[in-house]
Amino acid sequence: MEIPRQDPDQLLKAILNDTSKQKRGKLKIFFGYSSFRKFTGDEISLQEVTAQAAVDGKSILAVFPTGGGKSITFQLPALMAGRATHGLTVV
Repeated sequence: MEIPRQDPDQLLKAILNDTSKQKRGKLKIFFGYSSFRKFTGDEISLQEVTAQAAVDGKSILAVFPTGGGKSITFQLPALMAGRATHGLTVV
């Protein structure tokens, strides 16, 4: 029996079209958090912006304080991609 393969470009487009609400839902599923971390005085979550940049395939330099949530910014996009392709994600 042959397993049908999906076009990787189509899968990536599906990942890139995720809305913020869907990303937050996946954040809850994978990590148990209902929202991305905001630092004092920030109106937007730098963690969410960084994760979105990773999902968009952009180069990123993220400097957060120790315990600031850097890991989620690359783990979440990797887990989203792994789930979309039914693949293994190693982080």
